Amino acid sequence: MRTLSPTSYLISALALALAVCVAALQANVPSSAIIVAKDDSGNFTTLQAAVNSVKQPNTNEVIIYVKAGIYTEQVSIKSNFINIRITNNLDAKTWQVQNPVSTGASAESGTVKVRGDFFKVFDITFDFIWGQGRAIFQNSEFHVGRRPNGSTGNGYVTANGNNGASHKASWFLMLDSSISADRGMNALLGRAWGSIAAGTWQGV
Repeated sequence: MRTLSPTSYLISALALALAVCVAALQANVPSSAIIVAKDDSGNFTTLQAAVNSVKQPNTNEVIIYVKAGIYTEQVSIKSNFINIRITNNLDAKTWQVQNPVSTGASAESGTVKVRGDFFKVFDITFDFIWGQGRAIFQNSEFHVGRRPNGSTGNGYVTANGNNGASHKASWFLMLDSSISADRGMNALLGRAWGSIAAGTWQGV
């Protein structure tokens, strides 16, 4: 997943249906990378602590590598934190961020909240993709799962928050990806969160 535009704002939040985004595995860990590991074998044990350690303003891309595991935390990347890439290639396993907060205002319940420009992420499982900002999702797997109470019905992969007719402020682009759903669930590409929601699916 990549967010490319200025003033980008993308939130991955808990939702009734589960949408999963897993991008292609990246190669080679540079010596300058910040390592996150739950077993304390890296520089930090939480993703938020690693993000907070990035000195701003930074003009060069900062790479954060996260070892496989389930990280129960909320991650916030503020608008002044730019040029950050988060990925996992230390082994072949996908890592996952789970949200400890399931209620409250939408902006407060987000698992990963991104307001910084030129943000990239690879090999991560998200709950739901929604918000304002321009973002590209490529070589990803989207899955709509059953609701927490086990009920079935419609599930939405995205919720775009665009409000402008030009789509310059907010637009989701999905490329060369796949969509699946649990039995009894209908996988719908998206629902409007803004007045003029914008999204393009190509090669899906």
